[in-house]
Amino acid sequence: MIFYGRQRRILVAPSAMADGPSLDFISSLPDEILHHILSFLPTNLAIQTCVLSKRWRHIWRNTPSISLECNEFCAHKVHKTLKYHKARKLLSFRLDFHFDSDLIDFPGGTVTHHRYFAADAWIKFALSRHPENLSLDFCLSNYKKYMFPDKFYATSSIKRLHLALNNCTTLIPRSKVFWPSLKHLCLDRCNIPDESAAKILSGCPVLESLTLTLCSVLVRLDLAKSIHLKRLEIDLKYSGPKEIVAPHVQYLRLKTYSRPCSLVDISSVTEAKLDIYYVEFAKMDYFLYMMDLKIVAKLQNTEKLTLGAIFLQALTLAEFRGVPFPMLKITSLTLETKIFRYIVPGIARLLQNSHGLKKLTLHLMKCEAIEEMYLRSYSDSRGLEFGIFPTSREPKLIALFIEFLLGNTKTLETLVVRLENNLDATKFEELLQMAQTISHNYNDVSILVKQNTYPKDFVHESRIQNLGKTSVAFVISQILRKKRLYLVLLRSTSLLGGTLICKVEQVLFLD
Repeated sequence: MIFYGRQRRILVAPSAMADGPSLDFISSLPDEILHHILSFLPTNLAIQTCVLSKRWRHIWRNTPSISLECNEFCAHKVHKTLKYHKARKLLSFRLDFHFDSDLIDFPGGTVTHHRYFAADAWIKFALSRHPENLSLDFCLSNYKKYMFPDKFYATSSIKRLHLALNNCTTLIPRSKVFWPSLKHLCLDRCNIPDESAAKILSGCPVLESLTLTLCSVLVRLDLAKSIHLKRLEIDLKYSGPKEIVAPHVQYLRLKTYSRPCSLVDISSVTEAKLDIYYVEFAKMDYFLYMMDLKIVAKLQNTEKLTLGAIFLQALTLAEFRGVPFPMLKITSLTLETKIFRYIVPGIARLLQNSHGLKKLTLHLMKCEAIEEMYLRSYSDSRGLEFGIFPTSREPKLIALFIEFLLGNTKTLETLVVRLENNLDATKFEELLQMAQTISHNYNDVSILVKQNTYPKDFVHESRIQNLGKTSVAFVISQILRKKRLYLVLLRSTSLLGGTLICKVEQVLFLD
């Protein structure tokens, strides 16, 4: 029997599962290990293990991880779960809190509270257990402003904080922020004024990474005083800072839209990843690709650079207009794109201006791009001509593109081509042979061709005999193989003649 889970597969002998409880090694493990195993599950699934046996009845209560999703119809279940949870110290606490109603009922329906009261109570519960990782996802209707309790901004245990607020509240600390242990901060769709951002950053003396996704109100992001901050990731689709000062950041991921963004100081960046959200061609006006070239110019000391398809198209438009292209010092370049002709001029100029390039990675993947009809009209109206690369995935096309890349570089030592399940075995072997020939023709540049293969989405049904308690919602089966612990989560679907028909739900790999 084969269970597929993400990129790996697990072989399970049918006879081993047929023996049932006699081989229930997992129940004989110490409580600490069982708590660790259950910490990988959503809490509602961890609770259901209590029906497996008396051994499992109270195991979930001391799991060092809580992961809950809640709306106004199940708030009483969250309240009850937290009431019976006994672990004094939490490694992680995650709460998805999506309410449309202002009032919610707690257990028994005898007490009604405002949803903000519930949020306060659950956040205070989490903080009382001193979590190291805290994740809060709020979605409150009518855009009514929720204010976090003061205690939220003064906790010393949190090392990783993720806030997704759906722009329904503004982060305005009313007191001093004190997050002395916080190393990773992720703000998703948060309203955060400049003053609040400065206050929060001043309270995070050891912050190492910052992620901002569609955060509005913020205009200037000044990280000059965050001397330990080495990683910065920003998504600027409809909102986000217009100026970024990050002199200590070493890794920068920036995804922009049709709005300007000025990188005032990113002088320490050694690795960067840049792309643009999908935009209509009408919005790809002059300032957009001029802005992209200004961003590239700021990365002249960067050693590793990754560019997406639309960013490459913007560089092509700049090349069409004859805009000067900066010289780069990159030694490693990754192109995440598909093959089509309207990235060719931009890539050619990029390669020609990277005199120290040693490694080039071509990651062929499905991606968004500007419609070719607009780019074709633009180039035809100006009499621009260049090599045509159709959007086929045939080996000959990929080989042709490889030759184009090698023809525009003089210092390259290694070319890596990554395919995402594009070619069957025969065509993949054909491409390998072509790559070998091309390598000899271009000063023996090392060409590595890789293909990521993922199992197709499917449901694998199996009959498992002698499970004992056939009424359980799912079964946990464990396999010890090469000193790694695998959990196979099975969701029951039906019971036929004493045989439980199960579907593979998920496979977890525990290190």
